[in-house]
Amino acid sequence: MKLIRIPPRKATYQITALGMIFLLPFLAGWIFPEPWWGTHFLAFLSQPISIILFALSVLLVSSPLWLSIAPFSTSSLLKKSSKWMLPLGVAVIGGFLCYSLQLADDYYGNARTFIPLLEEKVEALPPDFWKNVFTIHLEPGNGRRGVLQLVILLTYGIDGTIGEGFRVLGALCGGAFVGTWTWMVLQDLKTPTWRWVVWGIGCTTSLTLCFLGHIETYAPVFLLTLWWGMLLLRSTQRKTLLDLGMLVGMSVIGMRFHALFTLFFPAVLLLVLGQYFPQTRYAQQLKTLKGTLIWLGLPLCLLGLAAYFLVFKDRVRNKLVISGGSFCCVIPLWQI
Repeated sequence: MKLIRIPPRKATYQITALGMIFLLPFLAGWIFPEPWWGTHFLAFLSQPISIILFALSVLLVSSPLWLSIAPFSTSSLLKKSSKWMLPLGVAVIGGFLCYSLQLADDYYGNARTFIPLLEEKVEALPPDFWKNVFTIHLEPGNGRRGVLQLVILLTYGIDGTIGEGFRVLGALCGGAFVGTWTWMVLQDLKTPTWRWVVWGIGCTTSLTLCFLGHIETYAPVFLLTLWWGMLLLRSTQRKTLLDLGMLVGMSVIGMRFHALFTLFFPAVLLLVLGQYFPQTRYAQQLKTLKGTLIWLGLPLCLLGLAAYFLVFKDRVRNKLVISGGSFCCVIPLWQI
């Protein structure tokens, strides 16, 4: 079938420019790995591989500018069973690669709290283990402790060390990440070319390196963020109370592993207003970019800064680490 090329629209340039902007923190993490520890994954690879991966990311993000193809349906090309079997196969292969291809030792970020535990074994689960798993504390370290509970459970299951537990957690989350991304691509895109492009963007983005044995808390956080985004998309498409409830539930679960998920509730608020109260004045104002920034974006930033610096006081002396690492915790959401 012959493909028809169409010129990019204005929105295409805006979206592509936004994608390029959100690649910049990963470039900063590559060049300055210590202050930008939240996005420094490329720094642990060899220079040629890092250049290839980052160039590929730029190429794929900019593809709407040079690969403008009119969509056509390909529903007959994939059987319904393939839309489930293919993501499952990709998940298995992705998990195997994440387990086999390990990053070098990493002592940045939250690793500082886990390094002393890496050689320890878990002979039995602590008496209050399950209570700690399902308890959320709105205080610094809540997310780190939540991820550590997962690692302890995996370590106990495999009869290994805490370090091996992190390795297994990364492999499981990495496999689930690429499998979920593959399923979303097959569900939402019909053009084969765009399926390959978008699939490549998701599976080669720098944040996926976090699944390669990274001694950090972000492996489950990135996976839950992707699932949250998937549920948000489904909620806007199907507009059912069940989807909305699952989205709220995912937000609460995510809070156990990272405070970032508290920042997702405004999106849930927007969804509720748009679906159930579309004619209210507030909902109408939030439909515009200016209204969203004034009534939602600005208050959210101020509340976030106040909570981070004044309430939780979860910071370090090196302010570059604050501006680099902390800010970049939200970058994966925008890339997804």
